[in-house]
Amino acid sequence: MAPGQGTLKGVFKSVSRMQLIDLGAELRYRAEMMSVEEERGPIYAVISRQSSALTMFHMIRALETQGAYTLRLSSTGWSRTARGRGATRP
Repeated sequence: MAPGQGTLKGVFKSVSRMQLIDLGAELRYRAEMMSVEEERGPIYAVISRQSSALTMFHMIRALETQGAYTLRLSSTGWSRTARGRGATRP
């Protein structure tokens, strides 16, 4: 994906969950269609950012609808899951 070759068109004040999900599907499709492995590197970086944006979207939604306490419990669970996958505790 060349710099400036955007997938979402237009100026957005906000982005919906479905837009982020659709963007991820389109990016993964583009990555599959690329024939040379070296060309896939930049698109994988964009897929990583899309995934982070979707995670942040869900965290903001949880904060807005359920409050900081619930979000904190969720993030604690996520860090426990990460430690169980081989991450070390600081």
